[in-house]
This record gives sequence, structure tokens and C-alpha cells, in this order.
Amino acid sequence: AIEFTKVECLMYTFHTIGKQCDSFLKEDEERLKDFKIRLQYLARGVTGYLKKLKEFLNSPAGRKADSEDVKIKQMALRSTENIQTMIRDLFHSPPHYKANINLSWKPKGAEKRRMITAHAASNSAAKGSAASGDAKKAKIGARQLYMDVLDKKKGGPGAGPKQRPIVSNYKPAGRVARPTGLYQPPTGQYSSKIKNKITWED
Repeated sequence: AIEFTKVECLMYTFHTIGKQCDSFLKEDEERLKDFKIRLQYLARGVTGYLKKLKEFLNSPAGRKADSEDVKIKQMALRSTENIQTMIRDLFHSPPHYKANINLSWKPKGAEKRRMITAHAASNSAAKGSAASGDAKKAKIGARQLYMDVLDKKKGGPGAGPKQRPIVSNYKPAGRVARPTGLYQPPTGQYSSKIKNKITWED
């Protein structure tokens, strides 16, 4: 007897890896031909078993929801349906991997919940990143310059208009009056004692 749950696991693994390397079957015609022969044999067994499962679940015995046998048959139905879906993908010419498979032993809606959770997490991360960016911008915008800090230390916030610090108290002197005309030697009590008087020639 074929354990279809194990076949589902193997098919799902091949189908998932095939998405990453879709040229595996396309690049070798002999490999693809042999693969489709084997796949066709499996498809016949799956189709026959799927028909029997549906007949049982549609019968009065299959409508007993609390029966353990019914629960096993329901899981087997999901498993064979998944296998059939992947077979259709691989029988396509060329083979493709577009089917979205929710494995039979997982609760229904688990994939949807996972996608919603991942979407919510990505939105939360985006909001956190935006808030962090705004905080950084606010921090940069509030950065004070050295001159602002110096003004606050001198007069505080209510000290009137800001004044820049004075580097030095030096101020250049005003214009000095220069003598005009010919030089006149000094005269007086001390000047008469000079032995060699200076004479100026025009």
C-alpha cells in the first residue's frame, strides 16, 4: 500500500525546490520524459484512491464528524488533492510551480494566518523604522550651536538680543596730526648748550 502522506511530503519538497531551479526538468529531455512516465503512474493511483475517498465521505458513514475513521479519511482526501494539484503543475508543458499548497496535516487557514501575521509584522517594522527616523530628525533639528549655548550662559533666555563674544578690547587709535612746514630746532636754556648745531639746507 502507498502511504500518500509520505508521497505528499516528497512531492511538496520537490515542488518547493523546483521553484528555485525550474531548469532541472527543462534542460534534459530524457529526464523529463522519464519523469512524466513515473508521474503518470502515480497520477492513476491517486485518481483511483481520490474517487474512493469521496464516495466514502459522501456516504452516511462518512458524515459522522466525531468518527476517528472519518477524520483520517478527510486528512487523506486533502493529501491526495494536494498530490493531484502538484502533478498537474508538473505535467504542464513546460513544468511550472505555481500551485500554493497547504499541507494536509496542517489546520485549514494556517497558511492564511501566517501570511497575515507576517504582513502585520512587516507593517509594524515599517512604522517603527519611520518613528525612529522622525526621532533622529527631531534630535538633529534640536541640536544647538556653540554660539547659542554661549549666549544662554551669558544672559539666559530673557537677556534680550543675542550678542556675539568680543575677541579683544583693542581698538585702533584715531588719526594723528602730523607737523607741516620746515623743521624748527628747539630753543631755550638747554638747547643753547648743544655744541654742534644741526643746520638744515633747503
